[in-house]
Amino acid sequence: MYDRGDGRSCWLTMTWTLSTIRVRLTLWQMLLVGGEEPLGLAEVDQVDLLSRIRVAQEKDQCMDRVCVTKDEDLRQEILREAHASKFSIHPGATKMYRDLKRFYHWVGMKRDVADWVAAYNVCQLMKAEHQVPSGLLQSLPIPEWKWDMITMDFVVGLPVSRTYDAIWVIVDRLTKSPHFFAIKKTDGAEVLAKKYVKEIVRFHGVSATIVSDRDPRFASVFWRDFQAEMGTKVHMSTVNHPQTDGQSEKTIQKLEDLLRMCVLDWGGHWADHLSLVEFAYNNSFQASIGDDGEDLCCEAKHEEAQDRQKSYADKRRKQLEFAVGDRVYLNRAMMRDLNKSISKDKLSTRYMGPFRVVERNGPVVYRLELPPIMEKFHNLFHVSKLRRCLHTSEEVMRRKRVSLLRGLWDCDSVREETWEPEDKMKTKFKKWFEKQAEE
Repeated sequence: MYDRGDGRSCWLTMTWTLSTIRVRLTLWQMLLVGGEEPLGLAEVDQVDLLSRIRVAQEKDQCMDRVCVTKDEDLRQEILREAHASKFSIHPGATKMYRDLKRFYHWVGMKRDVADWVAAYNVCQLMKAEHQVPSGLLQSLPIPEWKWDMITMDFVVGLPVSRTYDAIWVIVDRLTKSPHFFAIKKTDGAEVLAKKYVKEIVRFHGVSATIVSDRDPRFASVFWRDFQAEMGTKVHMSTVNHPQTDGQSEKTIQKLEDLLRMCVLDWGGHWADHLSLVEFAYNNSFQASIGDDGEDLCCEAKHEEAQDRQKSYADKRRKQLEFAVGDRVYLNRAMMRDLNKSISKDKLSTRYMGPFRVVERNGPVVYRLELPPIMEKFHNLFHVSKLRRCLHTSEEVMRRKRVSLLRGLWDCDSVREETWEPEDKMKTKFKKWFEKQAEE
């Protein structure tokens, strides 16, 4: 700026050649919404504007992309084509965003892509979940006395030894000391009840609670009535969740190792070594509670052990909660062994559903509303077997009839004929359909 001498000032005109900018408008192909999305040039240093434009042209590929307007239907169509076509086949959010970024641009595109992929129904049913398990560790209450609370499970798949082919494992939750009983896999609840009275009640008295899995013998009416008559509460785990009775599972793992070593070193039948295996196990040091099991009536020791184990476990888990009415998917793998009608095909879906949550039964257990075809299944499931259903934009229409309407569209003398879902058309052009109904 300089003084003209008459009291007025003038700006010095800089000779900028328009050809140096070379915007190449034919390559922009931009659809702009004027005034709603300012370009943000107000705060740009005017002196350095030309150099900034040149650098932006070299680094940014926006000139070769289509800027999409705030047309939700258009954006949804672009996302659908980029995700579900035969040339893309359901890519992840990052890959899909980078592919779209080469050709399109709109404000919030990365967020829209992430939401689209996360809520797509087929992806939620098919894709594996690469995350830590859901549900923090829930410790069982600490017993007040020996053999007051016990756990039990079976070891099956053993070779026949002295007419026995299974082992019944019963563990005291306070002292961690187990009893091992050789049984037959075909023994029913009546046979187990007699052995329970003879070997457990006779030496240790009646227990207050029993934690077990959902074995048919434990879930039978006879077993539950038998324990109820003695005043014992039976707590069974949810479907396919052995972590509920992790104490018995760990004891079985150690028992199998000891039996393998006995058979390898001394040969013979595993049933002949079972008594000495039980003695060796009960006489050994218990690393989890730091004692040999004989002086464990101190509640502080158990609280310290539980807190330590919970801190280790929760580092590799995440908190996940559902509300009543939420829709969730159910892990399909856990149901295959329970019903032969569920497909075991390698390419079958990883999850089933969605199902609606009808009740929360504890911090990490939920009751689901199952269809009539699954009425024989137990409807309580651990949160680690569930996946949140984010698909809310449209319903799954597989194996259902969908009414279509043929529409003739006329826009700027350009006519196009398409088939559209009847429900969608009635929602979008409600007044037109009402008028046609009146006529």
